[in-house]
Amino acid sequence: MDKNEIDRLIQQYAPFILIALTVLFGGYLMFKKGIFTLPTFGKKEKAVDIGNKNVVDILFADEEYKLSYGAVPADSLVNIAKFDKSETWQGEGSLEEGATRDESVISIIDRDRQKAEVYLFKPLNLAAVGLFKLTVNLKTEPDDLESFNILFSDKDLNNYYRFPATNLTEGMNFLSIPKHRFFLSNTAESNDETKKATSSAANIPFTWDKVERVQLELVSRPGTKANLEVGWLRGEKEELFDKEWQWDGYEHFLNLATAQDGKTTLYSYNIGKGVATLKKVGSVKDFSFSTKITAMRPGSIGLFVRGDYKTGFGYYFAVGGLDSNEWSVTKYYLASGSPKTSALINGQISNFAFSKDQPFWLKATLRDNSLTYYFSLDNKDFTKLGNVTDNTFDAGGVGIAVAPNGAGFFDDFNLLTK
Repeated sequence: MDKNEIDRLIQQYAPFILIALTVLFGGYLMFKKGIFTLPTFGKKEKAVDIGNKNVVDILFADEEYKLSYGAVPADSLVNIAKFDKSETWQGEGSLEEGATRDESVISIIDRDRQKAEVYLFKPLNLAAVGLFKLTVNLKTEPDDLESFNILFSDKDLNNYYRFPATNLTEGMNFLSIPKHRFFLSNTAESNDETKKATSSAANIPFTWDKVERVQLELVSRPGTKANLEVGWLRGEKEELFDKEWQWDGYEHFLNLATAQDGKTTLYSYNIGKGVATLKKVGSVKDFSFSTKITAMRPGSIGLFVRGDYKTGFGYYFAVGGLDSNEWSVTKYYLASGSPKTSALINGQISNFAFSKDQPFWLKATLRDNSLTYYFSLDNKDFTKLGNVTDNTFDAGGVGIAVAPNGAGFFDDFNLLTK
């Protein structure tokens, strides 16, 4: 192709090339500046403007949502050890009063790498467990600790699953250990006589449903002393809460527990982040939301509505916690670029005090900018505590809120949008 032919083709198609480039570049700039966004699709979805014309929430489209943990299968939670007086722990440890959850702990001390051991004989079926949780309060310098080992074994410790925790920090540690992080060992293989004596047992594979012994081992470094306290060791199904809740914080914020009536319930303890919202609800505008609650510690506890779990912005309907009779409604919001907290309304229940033995229900009814709050002892007769008018948030998630060091049981979540 000669030069004249190339020049002719350029002159012929140059306007179309320039138009295409202009459209592409302009579309790119509009996308970057938020003038339009790529569409999303879903069943019965509705959108609501929440203040910024480029940001919308997808609203919950159903008329009702319910969630209860009373129907959760029993094997979803295994209370392995609570370290109270009902458990017969043996070895070099002592049961003491703990620093969290008003519970007992076991204190272990090791000196000069002698390896302190404590163990409990207890038949356990851990086949359905996917995640092990426990608290470890390290009382000495981390550099003085060589390892802290958790073992689940047969009665004679011939076969065991073991996890070594080596990266503990001084103070309270909240451990969540997936089952696959434990590795299987067989001590009989190192001793021919023992192996012969236990050959019949060795032929039976040791699996998680055959655990008979729980053992904790503390190993200090040579010439040092290590001391730690272990509390509430339990097993849960892995990713148990991921489909139902969204929260931004420690995995220990949401747990399964056994309530006073013997039923499985949701237990929440604020150890850094204090709110969680129901994932399937997403965002909702006008609704009535109620929850069964039992306060377990003095910190405030209650509902989080029209909220954002990532920022904590939203409305808080809370009671004062254990031994209190106070309630309040506050909002946490952004004003002039800075987060602020404002009390909207508060009061007292003159003839009532929250206790561990008394569950109660809180209900929040929000319609446009009218916010009404209720209290009940039986989920039937609700007493109106107060009403406030506020238009800071017109939509958001619903869930629970727990103040620092507060804790409580939650169950029977009920959302109505009718």
